[in-house]
Amino acid sequence: MRVNGQGGQPEVDFSTASEDCETFEGTNLKNCPQIGKDIKSCQEKGKTIILSIGGATYSEGGFESESDAKAGAELIWQTFGPSSSKSGSDSGSGSSSSSSPSSSSSSSSPSNPNSSSSPSHPSSSNSPNNPTGSSSKPDKPQPSKSSTVAHAKPAKPTHARPTNAFGGNYLFNFPFHFPTRFHASHLARSENNGAADSKILRPFGDASVDGFDFDFEAATKNMAPFASRLRELADEDASKRIYLTSAPQCPYPDAADKDILNGPVSIDAVFVQFYNNACGLQSFQANSEDQTNFNFDTWDQWARETSQNKNAKVFVGAPANQAAASSGYVGAEQLAQVLKYAQKFDSFGGAMFWDVTQVYSNKGFLDTVVQALGEGQSRAHSWMG
Repeated sequence: MRVNGQGGQPEVDFSTASEDCETFEGTNLKNCPQIGKDIKSCQEKGKTIILSIGGATYSEGGFESESDAKAGAELIWQTFGPSSSKSGSDSGSGSSSSSSPSSSSSSSSPSNPNSSSSPSHPSSSNSPNNPTGSSSKPDKPQPSKSSTVAHAKPAKPTHARPTNAFGGNYLFNFPFHFPTRFHASHLARSENNGAADSKILRPFGDASVDGFDFDFEAATKNMAPFASRLRELADEDASKRIYLTSAPQCPYPDAADKDILNGPVSIDAVFVQFYNNACGLQSFQANSEDQTNFNFDTWDQWARETSQNKNAKVFVGAPANQAAASSGYVGAEQLAQVLKYAQKFDSFGGAMFWDVTQVYSNKGFLDTVVQALGEGQSRAHSWMG
């Protein structure tokens, strides 16, 4: 997605799910009532929908100032967050026929009650990733390079975030890439109860996502203030639990996301991309407690000692097929060994795949991983609290 689009609106590409979308007049923002219905359907089944911001093609570089960043966060909140939020203004649902530079996401979850699916991103080691929105699973997905997120059952509404948001081992697939553009100037305030100077357009109508994921792979400015403002809005909202996550590459510290991950922002989970780098899954040494290059232990240490949220969960991000990444793909049996090793760490949250369309084309892969996640673990409760 993008937050600097035409007409002062964000831009989000929902990939194959965009077929049923139109476009809000004067903008490149998709109007997707069907995705809104799909989101509600998934949430009724206990799935958590997270919208990813950034992506492998994100090139705007963030925000010029902290105030712009905070305004951008409020716009994203009003557009995709709880529709009853006081920070939002009017909700629009008009549309036109033009198309937008965004992408769409679809999420799928395995039948195992202790796992769900969400997305990751295929990119080279220093390329920018793309985020993802969420929707229902496409009928005939084709292998692609995009991202999407589906998660486990949301916690009960509360002002304060639970101390342990991610408790079990769960499977996440990021299906579709979205370039995201933010337009902070849209949020110039009027005298009328803090409403923005123009109508807030909501692609999903009164449906709202359950969180936001930060997926930047190039240098950005003022992303920590942007993330901090989203955190504030999430903590202030009593209508539902909102999660903040990130999808860093495995080298630590992550060059693009370190200001968010190592700064003042409380992150609930990281979907670490263990591919396209020397620390990827291809470097895992089976039957060895001491890993030379594969660095899940480093990210566990981040969760325990550096993260603002000492209960943050770390997910093993993996390519779902040979074509999904330049390096790091391993077969399901080898990945099962990686997950067995990672389960020894208290911060382990589950597995994330890039992406769901690649999972579909790799028959039997998902079943093996779901089985590996279910074996030998006593923490089989919802990672979402």
